[in-house]
Amino acid sequence: MFELSIAKKYLIPRRRQLSASLIAVLSIAVISLVVWLVILFLSVTEGIERNWLDKLTAINSPLRLTPTEAYYDSYYYQVDRISSESDYSLKSIAEKQRSSMTDPYQPDFDYQLPASWYETDRDDQGNVKDLVKLAYSSIDDLKRTAPDAKSQAFETSGALMRLKLTRPIGDSVHHQHLSQVSYLCSFPEQNPHLDQLILSPTLPDLKHLLKLAQRGELPDHEQTALLQNIEINEVVPAENRFELPRDFLPENTPIHAQAIEKNDEITHFVILPYPRNQMNRSLDRYAENQPIGELVRNEDKLYFECSGKRVEVPESVVLIPREQPRFKVTEKIKPHNLLTTLPLQSACQKSVIKGLLRLKETEIVKGKAINQFEEENPSLPWCYRIKNEGRWHLPEQNERGYPVLIAKSFRDQGVLIGDSGTLSFPASSASMQSEQRLPIYVSGFYDPGVISIGPKCILVPEELSRAADNSLSCYTLDKTQSTGIFIWYKDLSKTDALKAQLEKSLKDRGIDRYWKVTSYKQYDFAKDILQQFQSDKYLFTIIGMIILLVACSNISSLLILLVNDKKREIAILQSLGASKRSIASIFGACGMALGVFSSLVGITAAYFTLGNLDKLIRLLSFMQGHDLFNAAFYGSTLPKTMSHGSLLFIAIVVPVLSLLAGLIPALKAVRIDPAVTLRSE
Repeated sequence: MFELSIAKKYLIPRRRQLSASLIAVLSIAVISLVVWLVILFLSVTEGIERNWLDKLTAINSPLRLTPTEAYYDSYYYQVDRISSESDYSLKSIAEKQRSSMTDPYQPDFDYQLPASWYETDRDDQGNVKDLVKLAYSSIDDLKRTAPDAKSQAFETSGALMRLKLTRPIGDSVHHQHLSQVSYLCSFPEQNPHLDQLILSPTLPDLKHLLKLAQRGELPDHEQTALLQNIEINEVVPAENRFELPRDFLPENTPIHAQAIEKNDEITHFVILPYPRNQMNRSLDRYAENQPIGELVRNEDKLYFECSGKRVEVPESVVLIPREQPRFKVTEKIKPHNLLTTLPLQSACQKSVIKGLLRLKETEIVKGKAINQFEEENPSLPWCYRIKNEGRWHLPEQNERGYPVLIAKSFRDQGVLIGDSGTLSFPASSASMQSEQRLPIYVSGFYDPGVISIGPKCILVPEELSRAADNSLSCYTLDKTQSTGIFIWYKDLSKTDALKAQLEKSLKDRGIDRYWKVTSYKQYDFAKDILQQFQSDKYLFTIIGMIILLVACSNISSLLILLVNDKKREIAILQSLGASKRSIASIFGACGMALGVFSSLVGITAAYFTLGNLDKLIRLLSFMQGHDLFNAAFYGSTLPKTMSHGSLLFIAIVVPVLSLLAGLIPALKAVRIDPAVTLRSE
């Protein structure tokens, strides 16, 4: 405590120590600035890398098990071609997993095996090894280390997608077409990241589906499921010239309206949005030549009061709101059909108008789709999730075709849930090659994240991707890359250990030559950028250490000045019995205190900067005239979480460098001769 009290006394600025105070302020400012930059850069870089990895592994999975050429050249795979039990067709990994027969070949019924047939790998009992089930057994072993791990077979093929976009324009319907060569990937229902990937239906999607229902383009069961699983909060009349039913007016409450006359007869009334004394000038000019009064509903009759006169309004005279009313739905109801009535109310002047309108007579302006259920709801037109299972499901195939999920970039091109089209691919037969067309409809959108095939990937039911793959399509991909088993888990830091464990498990079962284990670090389209992330962090860390070393040298200059200024006091302390160790500790504590204080200032500045990073980026983007960071790579917002690694780096490096910076002044202080110093004073 003695040394700390002396160090505290020396660090408090004095009037006669202007040069030392300036050096101290400069040292603190430089070190704080470097600490701020290091924490800011490492936090943003690590956050971007983490977000990027999340997107990379969301669809692809952090570990992937793919068959090798040896798998496709094995008896186990090829025997399905000559087996009646397999319908003489090759099987996918998913089909192999579900099959109850490892060896479907029956010598009594099937063709005789050729003399030079594919190699047969058998176990100790002489049975053909089930390469797929053994691979899944190895994955089950992996789940003991990573209990949250989930796996699913995938298959990728190709087709030409054609979508027909039907949009109402006025009283007519306009048709547009969109075509794109796409990759078909089987829907990964076991993927634990689907909650973040699948986008919920939007209001334009709901409006489009309701338009399809009104035109009779949705099957009855799909229309019923649509209506019963939407939540409607606010609507507007579907017709531009909405005629307000009389029973919507409050009883015995005056409503300001303008009578529109033609040939001295009232043709209709315009309901004003505000009372007359609150109308602006534009409304006054509009109402200049037409009488304005009050409409009063009394039971089944409607009266118009103007200039002290009261007349009954005939049934043939309609009420037209000057501004389209926006109605709130007062009760939560589940419509059963388009004729279901909605209880509505809206503010009008100082009163409330309310009544019932049919769903088909309105247009939703605020509402949402329900996509979370306790049990399966296959008739829905969009993708949905079963809560207790935690799994997402595609709707069922129906008259409109197969349900598919497409990348969210298609939404920007005007595609909506409910749009239909076809998937086309060549289909070969014994005598000719023809085009196979399968009908599809869009059941949702998903975020493709970072995948090698980008937004061209369509998630489809397994039977659809299998049909395209079996067609010997010209879009068929490399078999060793287009099929395999995805393995997802949360903790990516376990990737290397899990990969080694899986490879060992495959080797122990004697099937390692049939399977290749690949981690996200080895994906061709991601490997270079992952290495670049690491290089950037290492490079900036080294640069930060060098700058911190230079900044901490200011502490040495400050403490040397302090030693020269405090020679007499140091000599007195030595004369009173202070050891050389205590003297050295005083200046070492001064150096470390400056470093710790500077670190706290830099960390505080970095914390507030990260909290307002989006505002800072918008300002800098405005100043340079374009976006500072590309949203396609960095995301819509930069990470704001402070990096624990950068904090640990600062907490270790800065105090150590500050302590080392105080060693030279400390050595100078302990070498002071008290007798010589006091005599000279």
